Amino acid sequence: MIFQKNVNGVDYTYEESFWTGKKKLSMNGVPLTPVSRREFRYLDQGGAERRISVKGNFLGGITLLYEGGSVELLKNKWYEWVLIFVPLLGFLVGIFGGAIGGGLSAVFCLGAAFINATILRSKLNLVLKILFTVLVTVGMNVAWFLILGLIAGGLALAFPGLFA
Repeated sequence: MIFQKNVNGVDYTYEESFWTGKKKLSMNGVPLTPVSRREFRYLDQGGAERRISVKGNFLGGITLLYEGGSVELLKNKWYEWVLIFVPLLGFLVGIFGGAIGGGLSAVFCLGAAFINATILRSKLNLVLKILFTVLVTVGMNVAWFLILGLIAGGLALAFPGLFA
């Protein structure tokens, strides 16, 4: 995902790969040199080395910290927090399905939370964002529940004495 913000005439561009976790940061189109996973350095106009640290993540929000200030690239609104974490309620139900139900619900509900966060970061209008996140939440929870039912039904057929 790419996040951009202009603060006091400085364009900050932060890029983070979902798959690899690789991070890139640039100021006014000039790439900064990574020092560690969450820290970058650059030379200011006087030639002095400056550092910028990245705090947070894709789900919780991203803030750039530097000497004398900070830049909030991404901050969740209250409804975004709700829409990101509501799918995780399905995990609480899944726990009652034993190890298989808990595992399935964990995978599907975490996937729904990440998909919802991606939808909320998109440029869709608010009504469509809410509609799609609700559909993803319901769809993912129904999917893991149906898969659990199929597994339990298959086990009941294969081992009739197990469920007696």
